Amino acid sequence: MINKKNITLLLSIIIVLQLILISHRISFDTHILKNFYKKDIVLKKSVKDKKAYEISMFIINENLNDFNFANFQNNERDSSLQQRIVSFVYPIQYKKNSKNIISRKKLENCSQKFEYSNLFLYEC
Repeated sequence: MINKKNITLLLSIIIVLQLILISHRISFDTHILKNFYKKDIVLKKSVKDKKAYEISMFIINENLNDFNFANFQNNERDSSLQQRIVSFVYPIQYKKNSKNIISRKKLENCSQKFEYSNLFLYEC
């Protein structure tokens, strides 16, 4: 006969296993939980594309009001990078007529403010 203690133990084991599975699937990092009080710890540890993080931190630290993208291809990788940058720097706005341009290629007649890997920030 199955008693109440065995059912409780079985349910507890199932719940723990499900929590482990969920944490693995969402790439949960205990380092983030231990250091929750540090500034930008989630961005530093959870962002897999460091280009988005580096250029976003520069935009925020320089107190830019707006920015634009140039020379990005219409593919999933570039679209994802653009989306991450826009979401990281919010409330700084993306504007098509901005003088601050984030580009994949070097631009002529503009002053380069920042470079990381093959990503550039210019002021035109």
